[in-house]
Amino acid sequence: QQDAKILYFDFTPRLIFIWDESGQARGWMLNPSVRSYGFTSGSSGGLIIVSWGNTDVAWYSTNNASQGLNQSGTTYNYVAIG
Repeated sequence: QQDAKILYFDFTPRLIFIWDESGQARGWMLNPSVRSYGFTSGSSGGLIIVSWGNTDVAWYSTNNASQGLNQSGTTYNYVAIG
């Protein structure tokens, strides 16, 4: 997917949590699941398609940039557990 986002690690990620600069939870991904959800304020969320590598994860939204964790002007933070 052209608009896929990718995170790289020095280990195999198993669980990733993502939140925005205001501290609002925006999404999570569980390896080896290929589907997850991204959330926007006041929204029930949208489907995210996930692809796992040995030391990376890529994803894209089937809906919009905000639910795909790629909203312009927004800083995202994450924690990954391997």
